Amino acid sequence: MVEMRSSSYSEIVGLPEGNHDEYSANEVERLFRSAVDGVNEDDFLDTDENVDYRRVEVEEDRRVGEVVERLLCETGRFRSIFRTERGSVYFVMPDGKAIRVKRATEEGRTFWSVQPATDHIVFLDERIAKTVSEWIHLGGRQWFLERNDWDEPSRVPREIPTVPLAPRAIPFEIGIAHDQLEYVVKEDSGFVRIIRTRHRETKELRDILGGIHLGHPVSEVLKA
Repeated sequence: MVEMRSSSYSEIVGLPEGNHDEYSANEVERLFRSAVDGVNEDDFLDTDENVDYRRVEVEEDRRVGEVVERLLCETGRFRSIFRTERGSVYFVMPDGKAIRVKRATEEGRTFWSVQPATDHIVFLDERIAKTVSEWIHLGGRQWFLERNDWDEPSRVPREIPTVPLAPRAIPFEIGIAHDQLEYVVKEDSGFVRIIRTRHRETKELRDILGGIHLGHPVSEVLKA
């Protein structure tokens, strides 16, 4: 068996220590990807010389967690950072894009799961989030294009009321990068307006069936 040692953050991601320039979503994604890609499966062989994939997963999770902790020490390079009640950590870039590092549980094991970047993130109160959640499940781009009374449960108004980042606020991600939809969004004081959605490549208008995500309530604001 190969003797393992703990790698430093700099060794994992190949970057110098300390605060430098503001982060972009691409750079943060690269940090996490580099951390995981640095795991050599040959270092995790069992007595029969087969790869012990559970140990590989544990090491990948350790390295992702190490990058999370390092980024939490570099608050000056982000617009905001917060944690949710389920333990997920959101890093919001100066340009408004965000990356969620999900705290997931599967088969009794809790681990980090880095989610694709999102183009926009705003915050809703619990009442508005509940209503938006119902409308998301109903689907339909046209609901986001028409102004309607908030008391009417079958349609979404053009303007969605927002609140500042604070404990108990619900993060609302708009335009998750892995989805084929892109969102034309206007933010103003106290509301967000989704002008329209379209296919990222063809630019054809599409129904809203993905590309958005309502998170769990914020439990702790680490940088506002």
